Amino acid sequence: MHRLCRLAVLHKADHGLKPMLRRCGCMNVVCLRKVVFRIDGRSRLRIEQIVNTYHGDSLLRGAFHTLKSAGQLLRDKTTVPTPEATLAEVFSDCVTDGAPVGFAAAHMPTNGKPVLWIQDRLSRRETGRPYIAGLPVGIDLIHVDVSRASDLLWAMEEGLRCDDLGGVIGEIWGDPPALDFTASKRLALRAEAQNIPAWLIRRAGTPHLSAARLRWRVNALPSRNHPYDAQAPGHPLWQAELFRARWQTPGEWVAYPDANGMHFEHGLELRDQPVAHAQHA
Repeated sequence: MHRLCRLAVLHKADHGLKPMLRRCGCMNVVCLRKVVFRIDGRSRLRIEQIVNTYHGDSLLRGAFHTLKSAGQLLRDKTTVPTPEATLAEVFSDCVTDGAPVGFAAAHMPTNGKPVLWIQDRLSRRETGRPYIAGLPVGIDLIHVDVSRASDLLWAMEEGLRCDDLGGVIGEIWGDPPALDFTASKRLALRAEAQNIPAWLIRRAGTPHLSAARLRWRVNALPSRNHPYDAQAPGHPLWQAELFRARWQTPGEWVAYPDANGMHFEHGLELRDQPVAHAQHA
C-alpha cells in the first residue's frame, strides 16, 4: 500500500468486518483499488457502503454512485490492451532516414478516423513536414507544430484522450529532459486505456529507460522494382529490429507494407530484385 495513503484497516469485530477508512491527502485510483480489493475479498460489501463511510468527500461518492460492487469495479478497470494500441518508439541509425516515418504510418489503422501527427521544431527543420501523397491510402492527417518537447508530449497525451482519433504520432528530437520514464509511462497508460496506438519517432535519440511497450530500430533498404516501370521505385522495404517488447519476442525482419497491412519476413526472397544483399536481415 502507498506509504502516504494508509487508507483502510480492516478490524474484526463481533458483528463482522468493518472497513475503517482514514482520510489522507492522496486519495488516488491505485490506492482505492487496493482498498476495494481487500474489502471485496473478505466481506462482499457494496461500493456505496464503502464510499458512504468515507465522510466529507462528496466528489468521491458521486464518482462511484453507479457502481454496484467492488468486484465489478475491478473488472471494469482491469482491461487487457491489445499490442497495437500502446506506446511504441522507433529509432534509426540515420537521423534523416524516412523509414521510421513510413514504418509508423503503416501501423496506423485505416478505420476512417484521422491521425494526429505532432512535430517539434528541430524535427520539422531537419526532416520536413509529412508528405501527404506518400502516406498510406485512407489516412487523414491532423498536423501540429510545436516548439518544445514538453509541448509535444502534452499534445500527444491530450490527443490520446480523444476517441475520435485513430492514432497519434509524435516526432521528437534528441533526448530532452521532458521525455523521462514518467512521461513515457503516462503515454503508454493513456494509449492502452483509450485503445489508441501511439508512436514516438525518436530523431537522434538514445534508447534510454522508457515505458514504451515496443521499441524498434528501423532503417531503409532498397525498394522493390515497380511492377510496371523497372526504372521507378516500388514498395518500400525496411530493416526492422524489435529490440524490446512486452507481448512478443524481439527479433529482426525485413518489413514491407501492402494493401493487406504490414508483413515481416525472415530471409525474404526477392526474385529479380536488386536487394538480395538484404536477405540476412
